[in-house]
Amino acid sequence: MIKKMFARICFALLILNTFGNIFVPQIALASSANISVTSVDGVIGSEVTVEIRLANATNVSGFELELEYDPSHVEVTNIRRGNLISNGDNYLFFSNPQFTGSRLKITGGSTNPERIFLKGSGTIATVTFKVKGEKQSSLRLRNVIFSGDSVGNISNGTVRQVITATGVTLSKSSLSLDVGQSERLTATVTPANATNKNINWRSSNTNVATVDSNGNVKAVGPGSANISATTQSGNKVATASVNVTARVTGVSIQGNSTILINTSNNLTANITPSNANNKKVTWSSSDTSVATVDNNGRVTGVKAGEATITVITEEGNRTATMKVKVVTTLPVEGISVANSEVSIVVGEVNKNTVEFKPDNASNKGLSFESSDTSIVIVDAEGNFRGLVPGEATITVTSADGGHKASFKVIVNPRTGDEAVSTFNPILVNENTFVFPAYILLGENDLEFTNDDFSMVLGRDVIQSTLKENGQENAEYFTIIVNKVQHGTPSGFIPLSPVYEFFLEVDGNKIKNFNGEIVKEFYFDKMRELNLENVSVYWFNPDTDAWEVVPSEIDSEAGVVRAKLNHWSRFILMEDMNSITGGDKKPLGTGGLLGFIFLSLVVGFAGGFFSKDIIVSKVGKKTRTM
Repeated sequence: MIKKMFARICFALLILNTFGNIFVPQIALASSANISVTSVDGVIGSEVTVEIRLANATNVSGFELELEYDPSHVEVTNIRRGNLISNGDNYLFFSNPQFTGSRLKITGGSTNPERIFLKGSGTIATVTFKVKGEKQSSLRLRNVIFSGDSVGNISNGTVRQVITATGVTLSKSSLSLDVGQSERLTATVTPANATNKNINWRSSNTNVATVDSNGNVKAVGPGSANISATTQSGNKVATASVNVTARVTGVSIQGNSTILINTSNNLTANITPSNANNKKVTWSSSDTSVATVDNNGRVTGVKAGEATITVITEEGNRTATMKVKVVTTLPVEGISVANSEVSIVVGEVNKNTVEFKPDNASNKGLSFESSDTSIVIVDAEGNFRGLVPGEATITVTSADGGHKASFKVIVNPRTGDEAVSTFNPILVNENTFVFPAYILLGENDLEFTNDDFSMVLGRDVIQSTLKENGQENAEYFTIIVNKVQHGTPSGFIPLSPVYEFFLEVDGNKIKNFNGEIVKEFYFDKMRELNLENVSVYWFNPDTDAWEVVPSEIDSEAGVVRAKLNHWSRFILMEDMNSITGGDKKPLGTGGLLGFIFLSLVVGFAGGFFSKDIIVSKVGKKTRTM
């Protein structure tokens, strides 16, 4: 152990005594190691650090080099071991500066007699300089000696003095451009000898103006923006405002050229470009006796004829004209429907919106037709209803010009036990109405009314009547109401028309129904009548005679009520022969206004029941006598 320690000390002393020249004996050359010094920038008064780097080393056991620099511009302030010399116990690094004029000598070597080699690439030393002068200082590697590898490439460096920008100005403080125009801004950096004169350009609103890396400003849209120029060195900023104008280049007129007399249409002046700043225009008419136009382009037809409407832009005096024709009637040019396809359920009523072109056409008459009336029916007003599941096409035709539009109706099955709250019966004719059986679902009754009669027909009565006649599974039933001509016996004054009504299923008429209902007849209380001689009568075809129906009279309400249990012909008459019968109960005086007959309450949309008879659906009603 003592011998080994002694050998190490002697070896170190040998290096110290001879390091001014050859401090480590040369060994056989294995390869070449490259050495370099980095370049840095620095401002006066700042400190910068350069690195002395070794590359591709394989067995450098010692080195010696001199770093030449200009002491009038830079001053060495520190020397440190590099990362490649990591083992301080086995590799001695002489960090104390050794100066020879303008040169700094740096040495290093292995303290291990068995040699510790530098291998690979890395930093063997870092040198910190303080920048003093206004010029750059070259850093040159001189007298480089390796123990082990031979010296390969030597790369020198510099310490460059950086002059920071202290200000920047632009060639213009403001720009006024039209959309599409371009102009270049020039940035001047101070001082003139600033090391880095590069500029970063930016626009505050690229929708108004853009700027490229050379300061070229392009106007994009009307408005204002700021263009800023920022120095990369010193972060100094200069700005210029940009005002962009979109000038009018053209104008056109849009709107209907045909105008109905004594009506008005709005014409629109379309300015080009659409984002022009000044969109003010002036309107005029070539013949105000035919058509006038106001400042907003609203044209009014005065009399039949033609006139030319002119619009002129305030900016640029751009002009456009339109010849308008004033007519006494405005023809239909076309029609369309709001929905090309409509879905409903069986029994549901709906209506599609029809739009006219022009929308103020004089004749807006329409006709409607279903491609399959077994699935969908439609009335003259365009109300359509689904009868059974399936599809049909409704075709709409304009009365003026015969223009057509169509849409598909999809009828879906009805689900659940709920009865519809509104329903339109199938109007076969003005007296015959067809209803689906599901209308009887729920607890509601059916009611018929018109100006002559009113009567509630109970749901239970209809259902039991259908069952009594073996028709409880019928999908549809028909109510037939007719006002007929029928002779009356002498000595009787008719106080109402003669009405007959029937219930029909699958072409079979049912005359009697299972149960009773009460009809109501309304009369004019101001008319002079002998109420004891006023009764409801029904015609018995078996006896070919009118027979009295048990009735009661409510003079205060102006109502005559009669109980019925069959379908037949009915009339209200006054017996001038004092013929009485049944169970009449006079309750007051007054006159009969009319015979108000059966009202089937199912709800309806206008059009299906355009006649006097109204069909509705009501809550459970009970009428008693």
